[in-house]
Amino acid sequence: MSDADYAQDQPFTIRGHWWLPGTPHKIAGNLIYDEESLGLELYGGLNDAKVTSLLIAEPEIKGFPIVHVETLDKFPITLVNTFYTGWQPDTPQLPFQEGASTELLSSRLDANGMLLGVHLSSLGDRFTKCRLEVPNFETWLGDQPFKVEMESAGRTVRVEYSRPDNEGFSLGGSNCRIRVVRAVKPPGFPSHTPSIEHRAYVEIEPSAGPVSVTWFRNHAEQVVDLLSILYGDNLLSRRFWLFQPSGDAAATVYYPRHKVALPEYRTMDIVFRFEKLKPVFHRLLENWLGASEVARRARRMLVSSERRPSTFIELRFLPLAHAAEVLTKEIKHATIVDPTRFSEVRTRMVDAMPDDVPQELVDAVKVSLGYANGHTLHRKLMNMLNELSEETCRLFCVDNTTFTKGIVDTRNYYTHYSTKSRRLQKIELHWAIRKLSLMLRILLLLKAGVAAFPS
Repeated sequence: MSDADYAQDQPFTIRGHWWLPGTPHKIAGNLIYDEESLGLELYGGLNDAKVTSLLIAEPEIKGFPIVHVETLDKFPITLVNTFYTGWQPDTPQLPFQEGASTELLSSRLDANGMLLGVHLSSLGDRFTKCRLEVPNFETWLGDQPFKVEMESAGRTVRVEYSRPDNEGFSLGGSNCRIRVVRAVKPPGFPSHTPSIEHRAYVEIEPSAGPVSVTWFRNHAEQVVDLLSILYGDNLLSRRFWLFQPSGDAAATVYYPRHKVALPEYRTMDIVFRFEKLKPVFHRLLENWLGASEVARRARRMLVSSERRPSTFIELRFLPLAHAAEVLTKEIKHATIVDPTRFSEVRTRMVDAMPDDVPQELVDAVKVSLGYANGHTLHRKLMNMLNELSEETCRLFCVDNTTFTKGIVDTRNYYTHYSTKSRRLQKIELHWAIRKLSLMLRILLLLKAGVAAFPS
């Protein structure tokens, strides 16, 4: 078995023996991965169960930071943050003897992550770099490394391959270096059917030396989110490798995630291609990885809702409307008055309340006043669109006022149970979702350093 046998978007089952680090107790079982879940079915348990009542026996320890695995062909695997979700204690009859210990006949555990190819000693183990394979990455880059000439009506075919240069971006604010690496798989055997495969991938390397799995996963997810925004549709990584300081061994990372349908992108299907962004791509990466918490929250709402869209069109609309409202927190006129001035006013209003007012009412007034310095959503959206050029706004709407009113009325209807009957429905709501999605992409890229979007 090789860790290269499995992609992140492919289900697989692994048979082997499982144990906790530092213990000789090994249990046979199966690991089942189907992208949306990472589960372990054992013919026993990793520890004993304890009878806590006359009818209940449960594992003495329910969660484990590290679980080691060895497959039937001696391949090492580590599960991280694993916890019991089901078990069958070895208790032949009821009632149980309270306080007694018993073995588990079988158990089911879920894990938050898995590394194929390595046994971690702890969650603090560090790696030097990661490699990220993304579908259609070569298409987004615009690579055209092959030159083909045909002669004699196809009797002679000449193929010339020229590997494009790799590119690197040193990001001081994020303390890392991101490289776009091109590679070629040369012709193999048999020689009568040769093939050449060109591929490209992303490498992320921290500037300050080896770091944890969590650091790499966070940065890798942000890079994939950026490419998803640039592609204009759903995107997830296909393979994710981590390299140890020795440089000899690589571990493939897997974790549960929402399964999505990945389209096969052609060049013209991609909204923002690398060749158009190349002059500003360094700044784009720097600002994207160093974005504010507001921008990060908005883009996660956008990306996650589109990766797992609801069957109901109304529930596809609401996360996008809420993401737009989140972004309004960073516009120039996000509040009615200066926050410092409002803090003074709020204190005076609370202090003016009579002493005999119930504390519950005082707390409720304080909560309400927390939102009092904000404009209405309609005003905030209009202020945000007014900060854009007219040319940019025309990319996603014809008239700012009409567009904003439709978004706000529909959002209020489904969020606050507004009695206004005028809301976007059916085909109008469908196109509002498409326009909102494009608007959010444009706003996020503007924040990240793309100067303008010409029509």
